[in-house]
Amino acid sequence: GCPSPDRSHQPGDRLIRESAATIPGGTSNTIADAVVAPPPAPPAPPGEIDMPTALRLASQRNRDLQTRRDALRRQALSLRGTRRDYGLSIAGTLGYVLSSDETTDSRTSTMDISAGGALPLGGSLSVSAATSLGSSRSDETNSTDSTVSGGVRIEQPLLAGAGYTASHQPLIQAERDMVYAMRAFAIERQWAAIGVVSDFYQLLAQMAAVENARLNAQQSTLLRQR
Repeated sequence: GCPSPDRSHQPGDRLIRESAATIPGGTSNTIADAVVAPPPAPPAPPGEIDMPTALRLASQRNRDLQTRRDALRRQALSLRGTRRDYGLSIAGTLGYVLSSDETTDSRTSTMDISAGGALPLGGSLSVSAATSLGSSRSDETNSTDSTVSGGVRIEQPLLAGAGYTASHQPLIQAERDMVYAMRAFAIERQWAAIGVVSDFYQLLAQMAAVENARLNAQQSTLLRQR
């Protein structure tokens, strides 16, 4: 399990922070662990490791936690795409045509632009505009013509599909899934910390038992030498 690269400035981080704010217990440390995947740390030198260091290393290298972190990021990007589908979309085209023969040269320029998006009650709104400019020149005449057009289109269902809940169900579900993913990450983080703390104290108990056995063996040796 190799940790993911550093991603503290990727687009999904803002969505993760927003979702964490809606979850009880979503502390700043949980958010920091969710939005940042630390780069691999160098191996610790031989010696004693304290509790904070053990927790930090576990946060960086725990495979289950990394899986939850990656799932959280995928869900954040999915939510970002769903929100974009329901947001404002803009499209435009530009065109230029040049034609020439023995007697006439003509030029035509066109521009089309449109914008649209979903309305809160289930409808959609689109606005479009187009312009065209043409010119023609020959040995006898020169002419220029231009046209401008525009339109507004509103579609609103009255029965099936009307209302925010019906029309925005994919967005609502994506936001729910984001909250669920954040909650699953927070729970996995808690279990990982509990496991590290438990293993840490078990290791301390084993070290104490080994030290007691060593002292008992040393005392037995001294008594036999007497």
